Amino acid sequence: MSIKKLLRTPSYAFRYGLLLTFFIVGGIVVNMFFLSHNIILDNVPVILSMEDLGYSESHIKDISLKSFKDYDLYKLVLSSSNDDSLDENEYIRIEIFNTDNKSNADTLLVDEMKSYKKAEMEWRLNTNNYKNEINIETDFFRLDENEWKVEKAYALYDYNNYPEDRYYDNYIFLKKGSRVMVIEFDPEFEMSPSRIDVLKALIDTDVFKN
Repeated sequence: MSIKKLLRTPSYAFRYGLLLTFFIVGGIVVNMFFLSHNIILDNVPVILSMEDLGYSESHIKDISLKSFKDYDLYKLVLSSSNDDSLDENEYIRIEIFNTDNKSNADTLLVDEMKSYKKAEMEWRLNTNNYKNEINIETDFFRLDENEWKVEKAYALYDYNNYPEDRYYDNYIFLKKGSRVMVIEFDPEFEMSPSRIDVLKALIDTDVFKN
């Protein structure tokens, strides 16, 4: 018997029961589809420590490796102390996006940059609805691509010359091939040449290999 004929039967309980079954099954299918594009992988490698950056301690605050529809995302958040209340405690957040191709990486880079700039402008203007156009070339500080060994390199602020009305954090945005890396850090974090040497190598890590 077809579904249309079943729905024409005079039993309301039967029809509503059938519809409820369809909703439940549909919800399960949608949930399985979503999970298949947001998979948290086990045994995530630690590709950086605060000791690599010259600190005496290193503490992992967050780490994950997720697979989405159009990209894989590796995230690592580190701090130099377990006590977040200490003024001398420094932290760094690394996000590496592995996309399907270079074009997708370009699009993702722009989207990430605009997202963080929007947050900064909303903080600056005390609003949560900033809609003005964001210009990548004028609203960000252009970094030396050769120094960072990438194709594109930007920062929210020049980390050697911060403005007085700076945002809470600074961000570096790098693009190389089909990968994008975002580095978040406190303005008190000194971005020295030796630290740049450590950080710029992360975009090439084999973290996404199965």
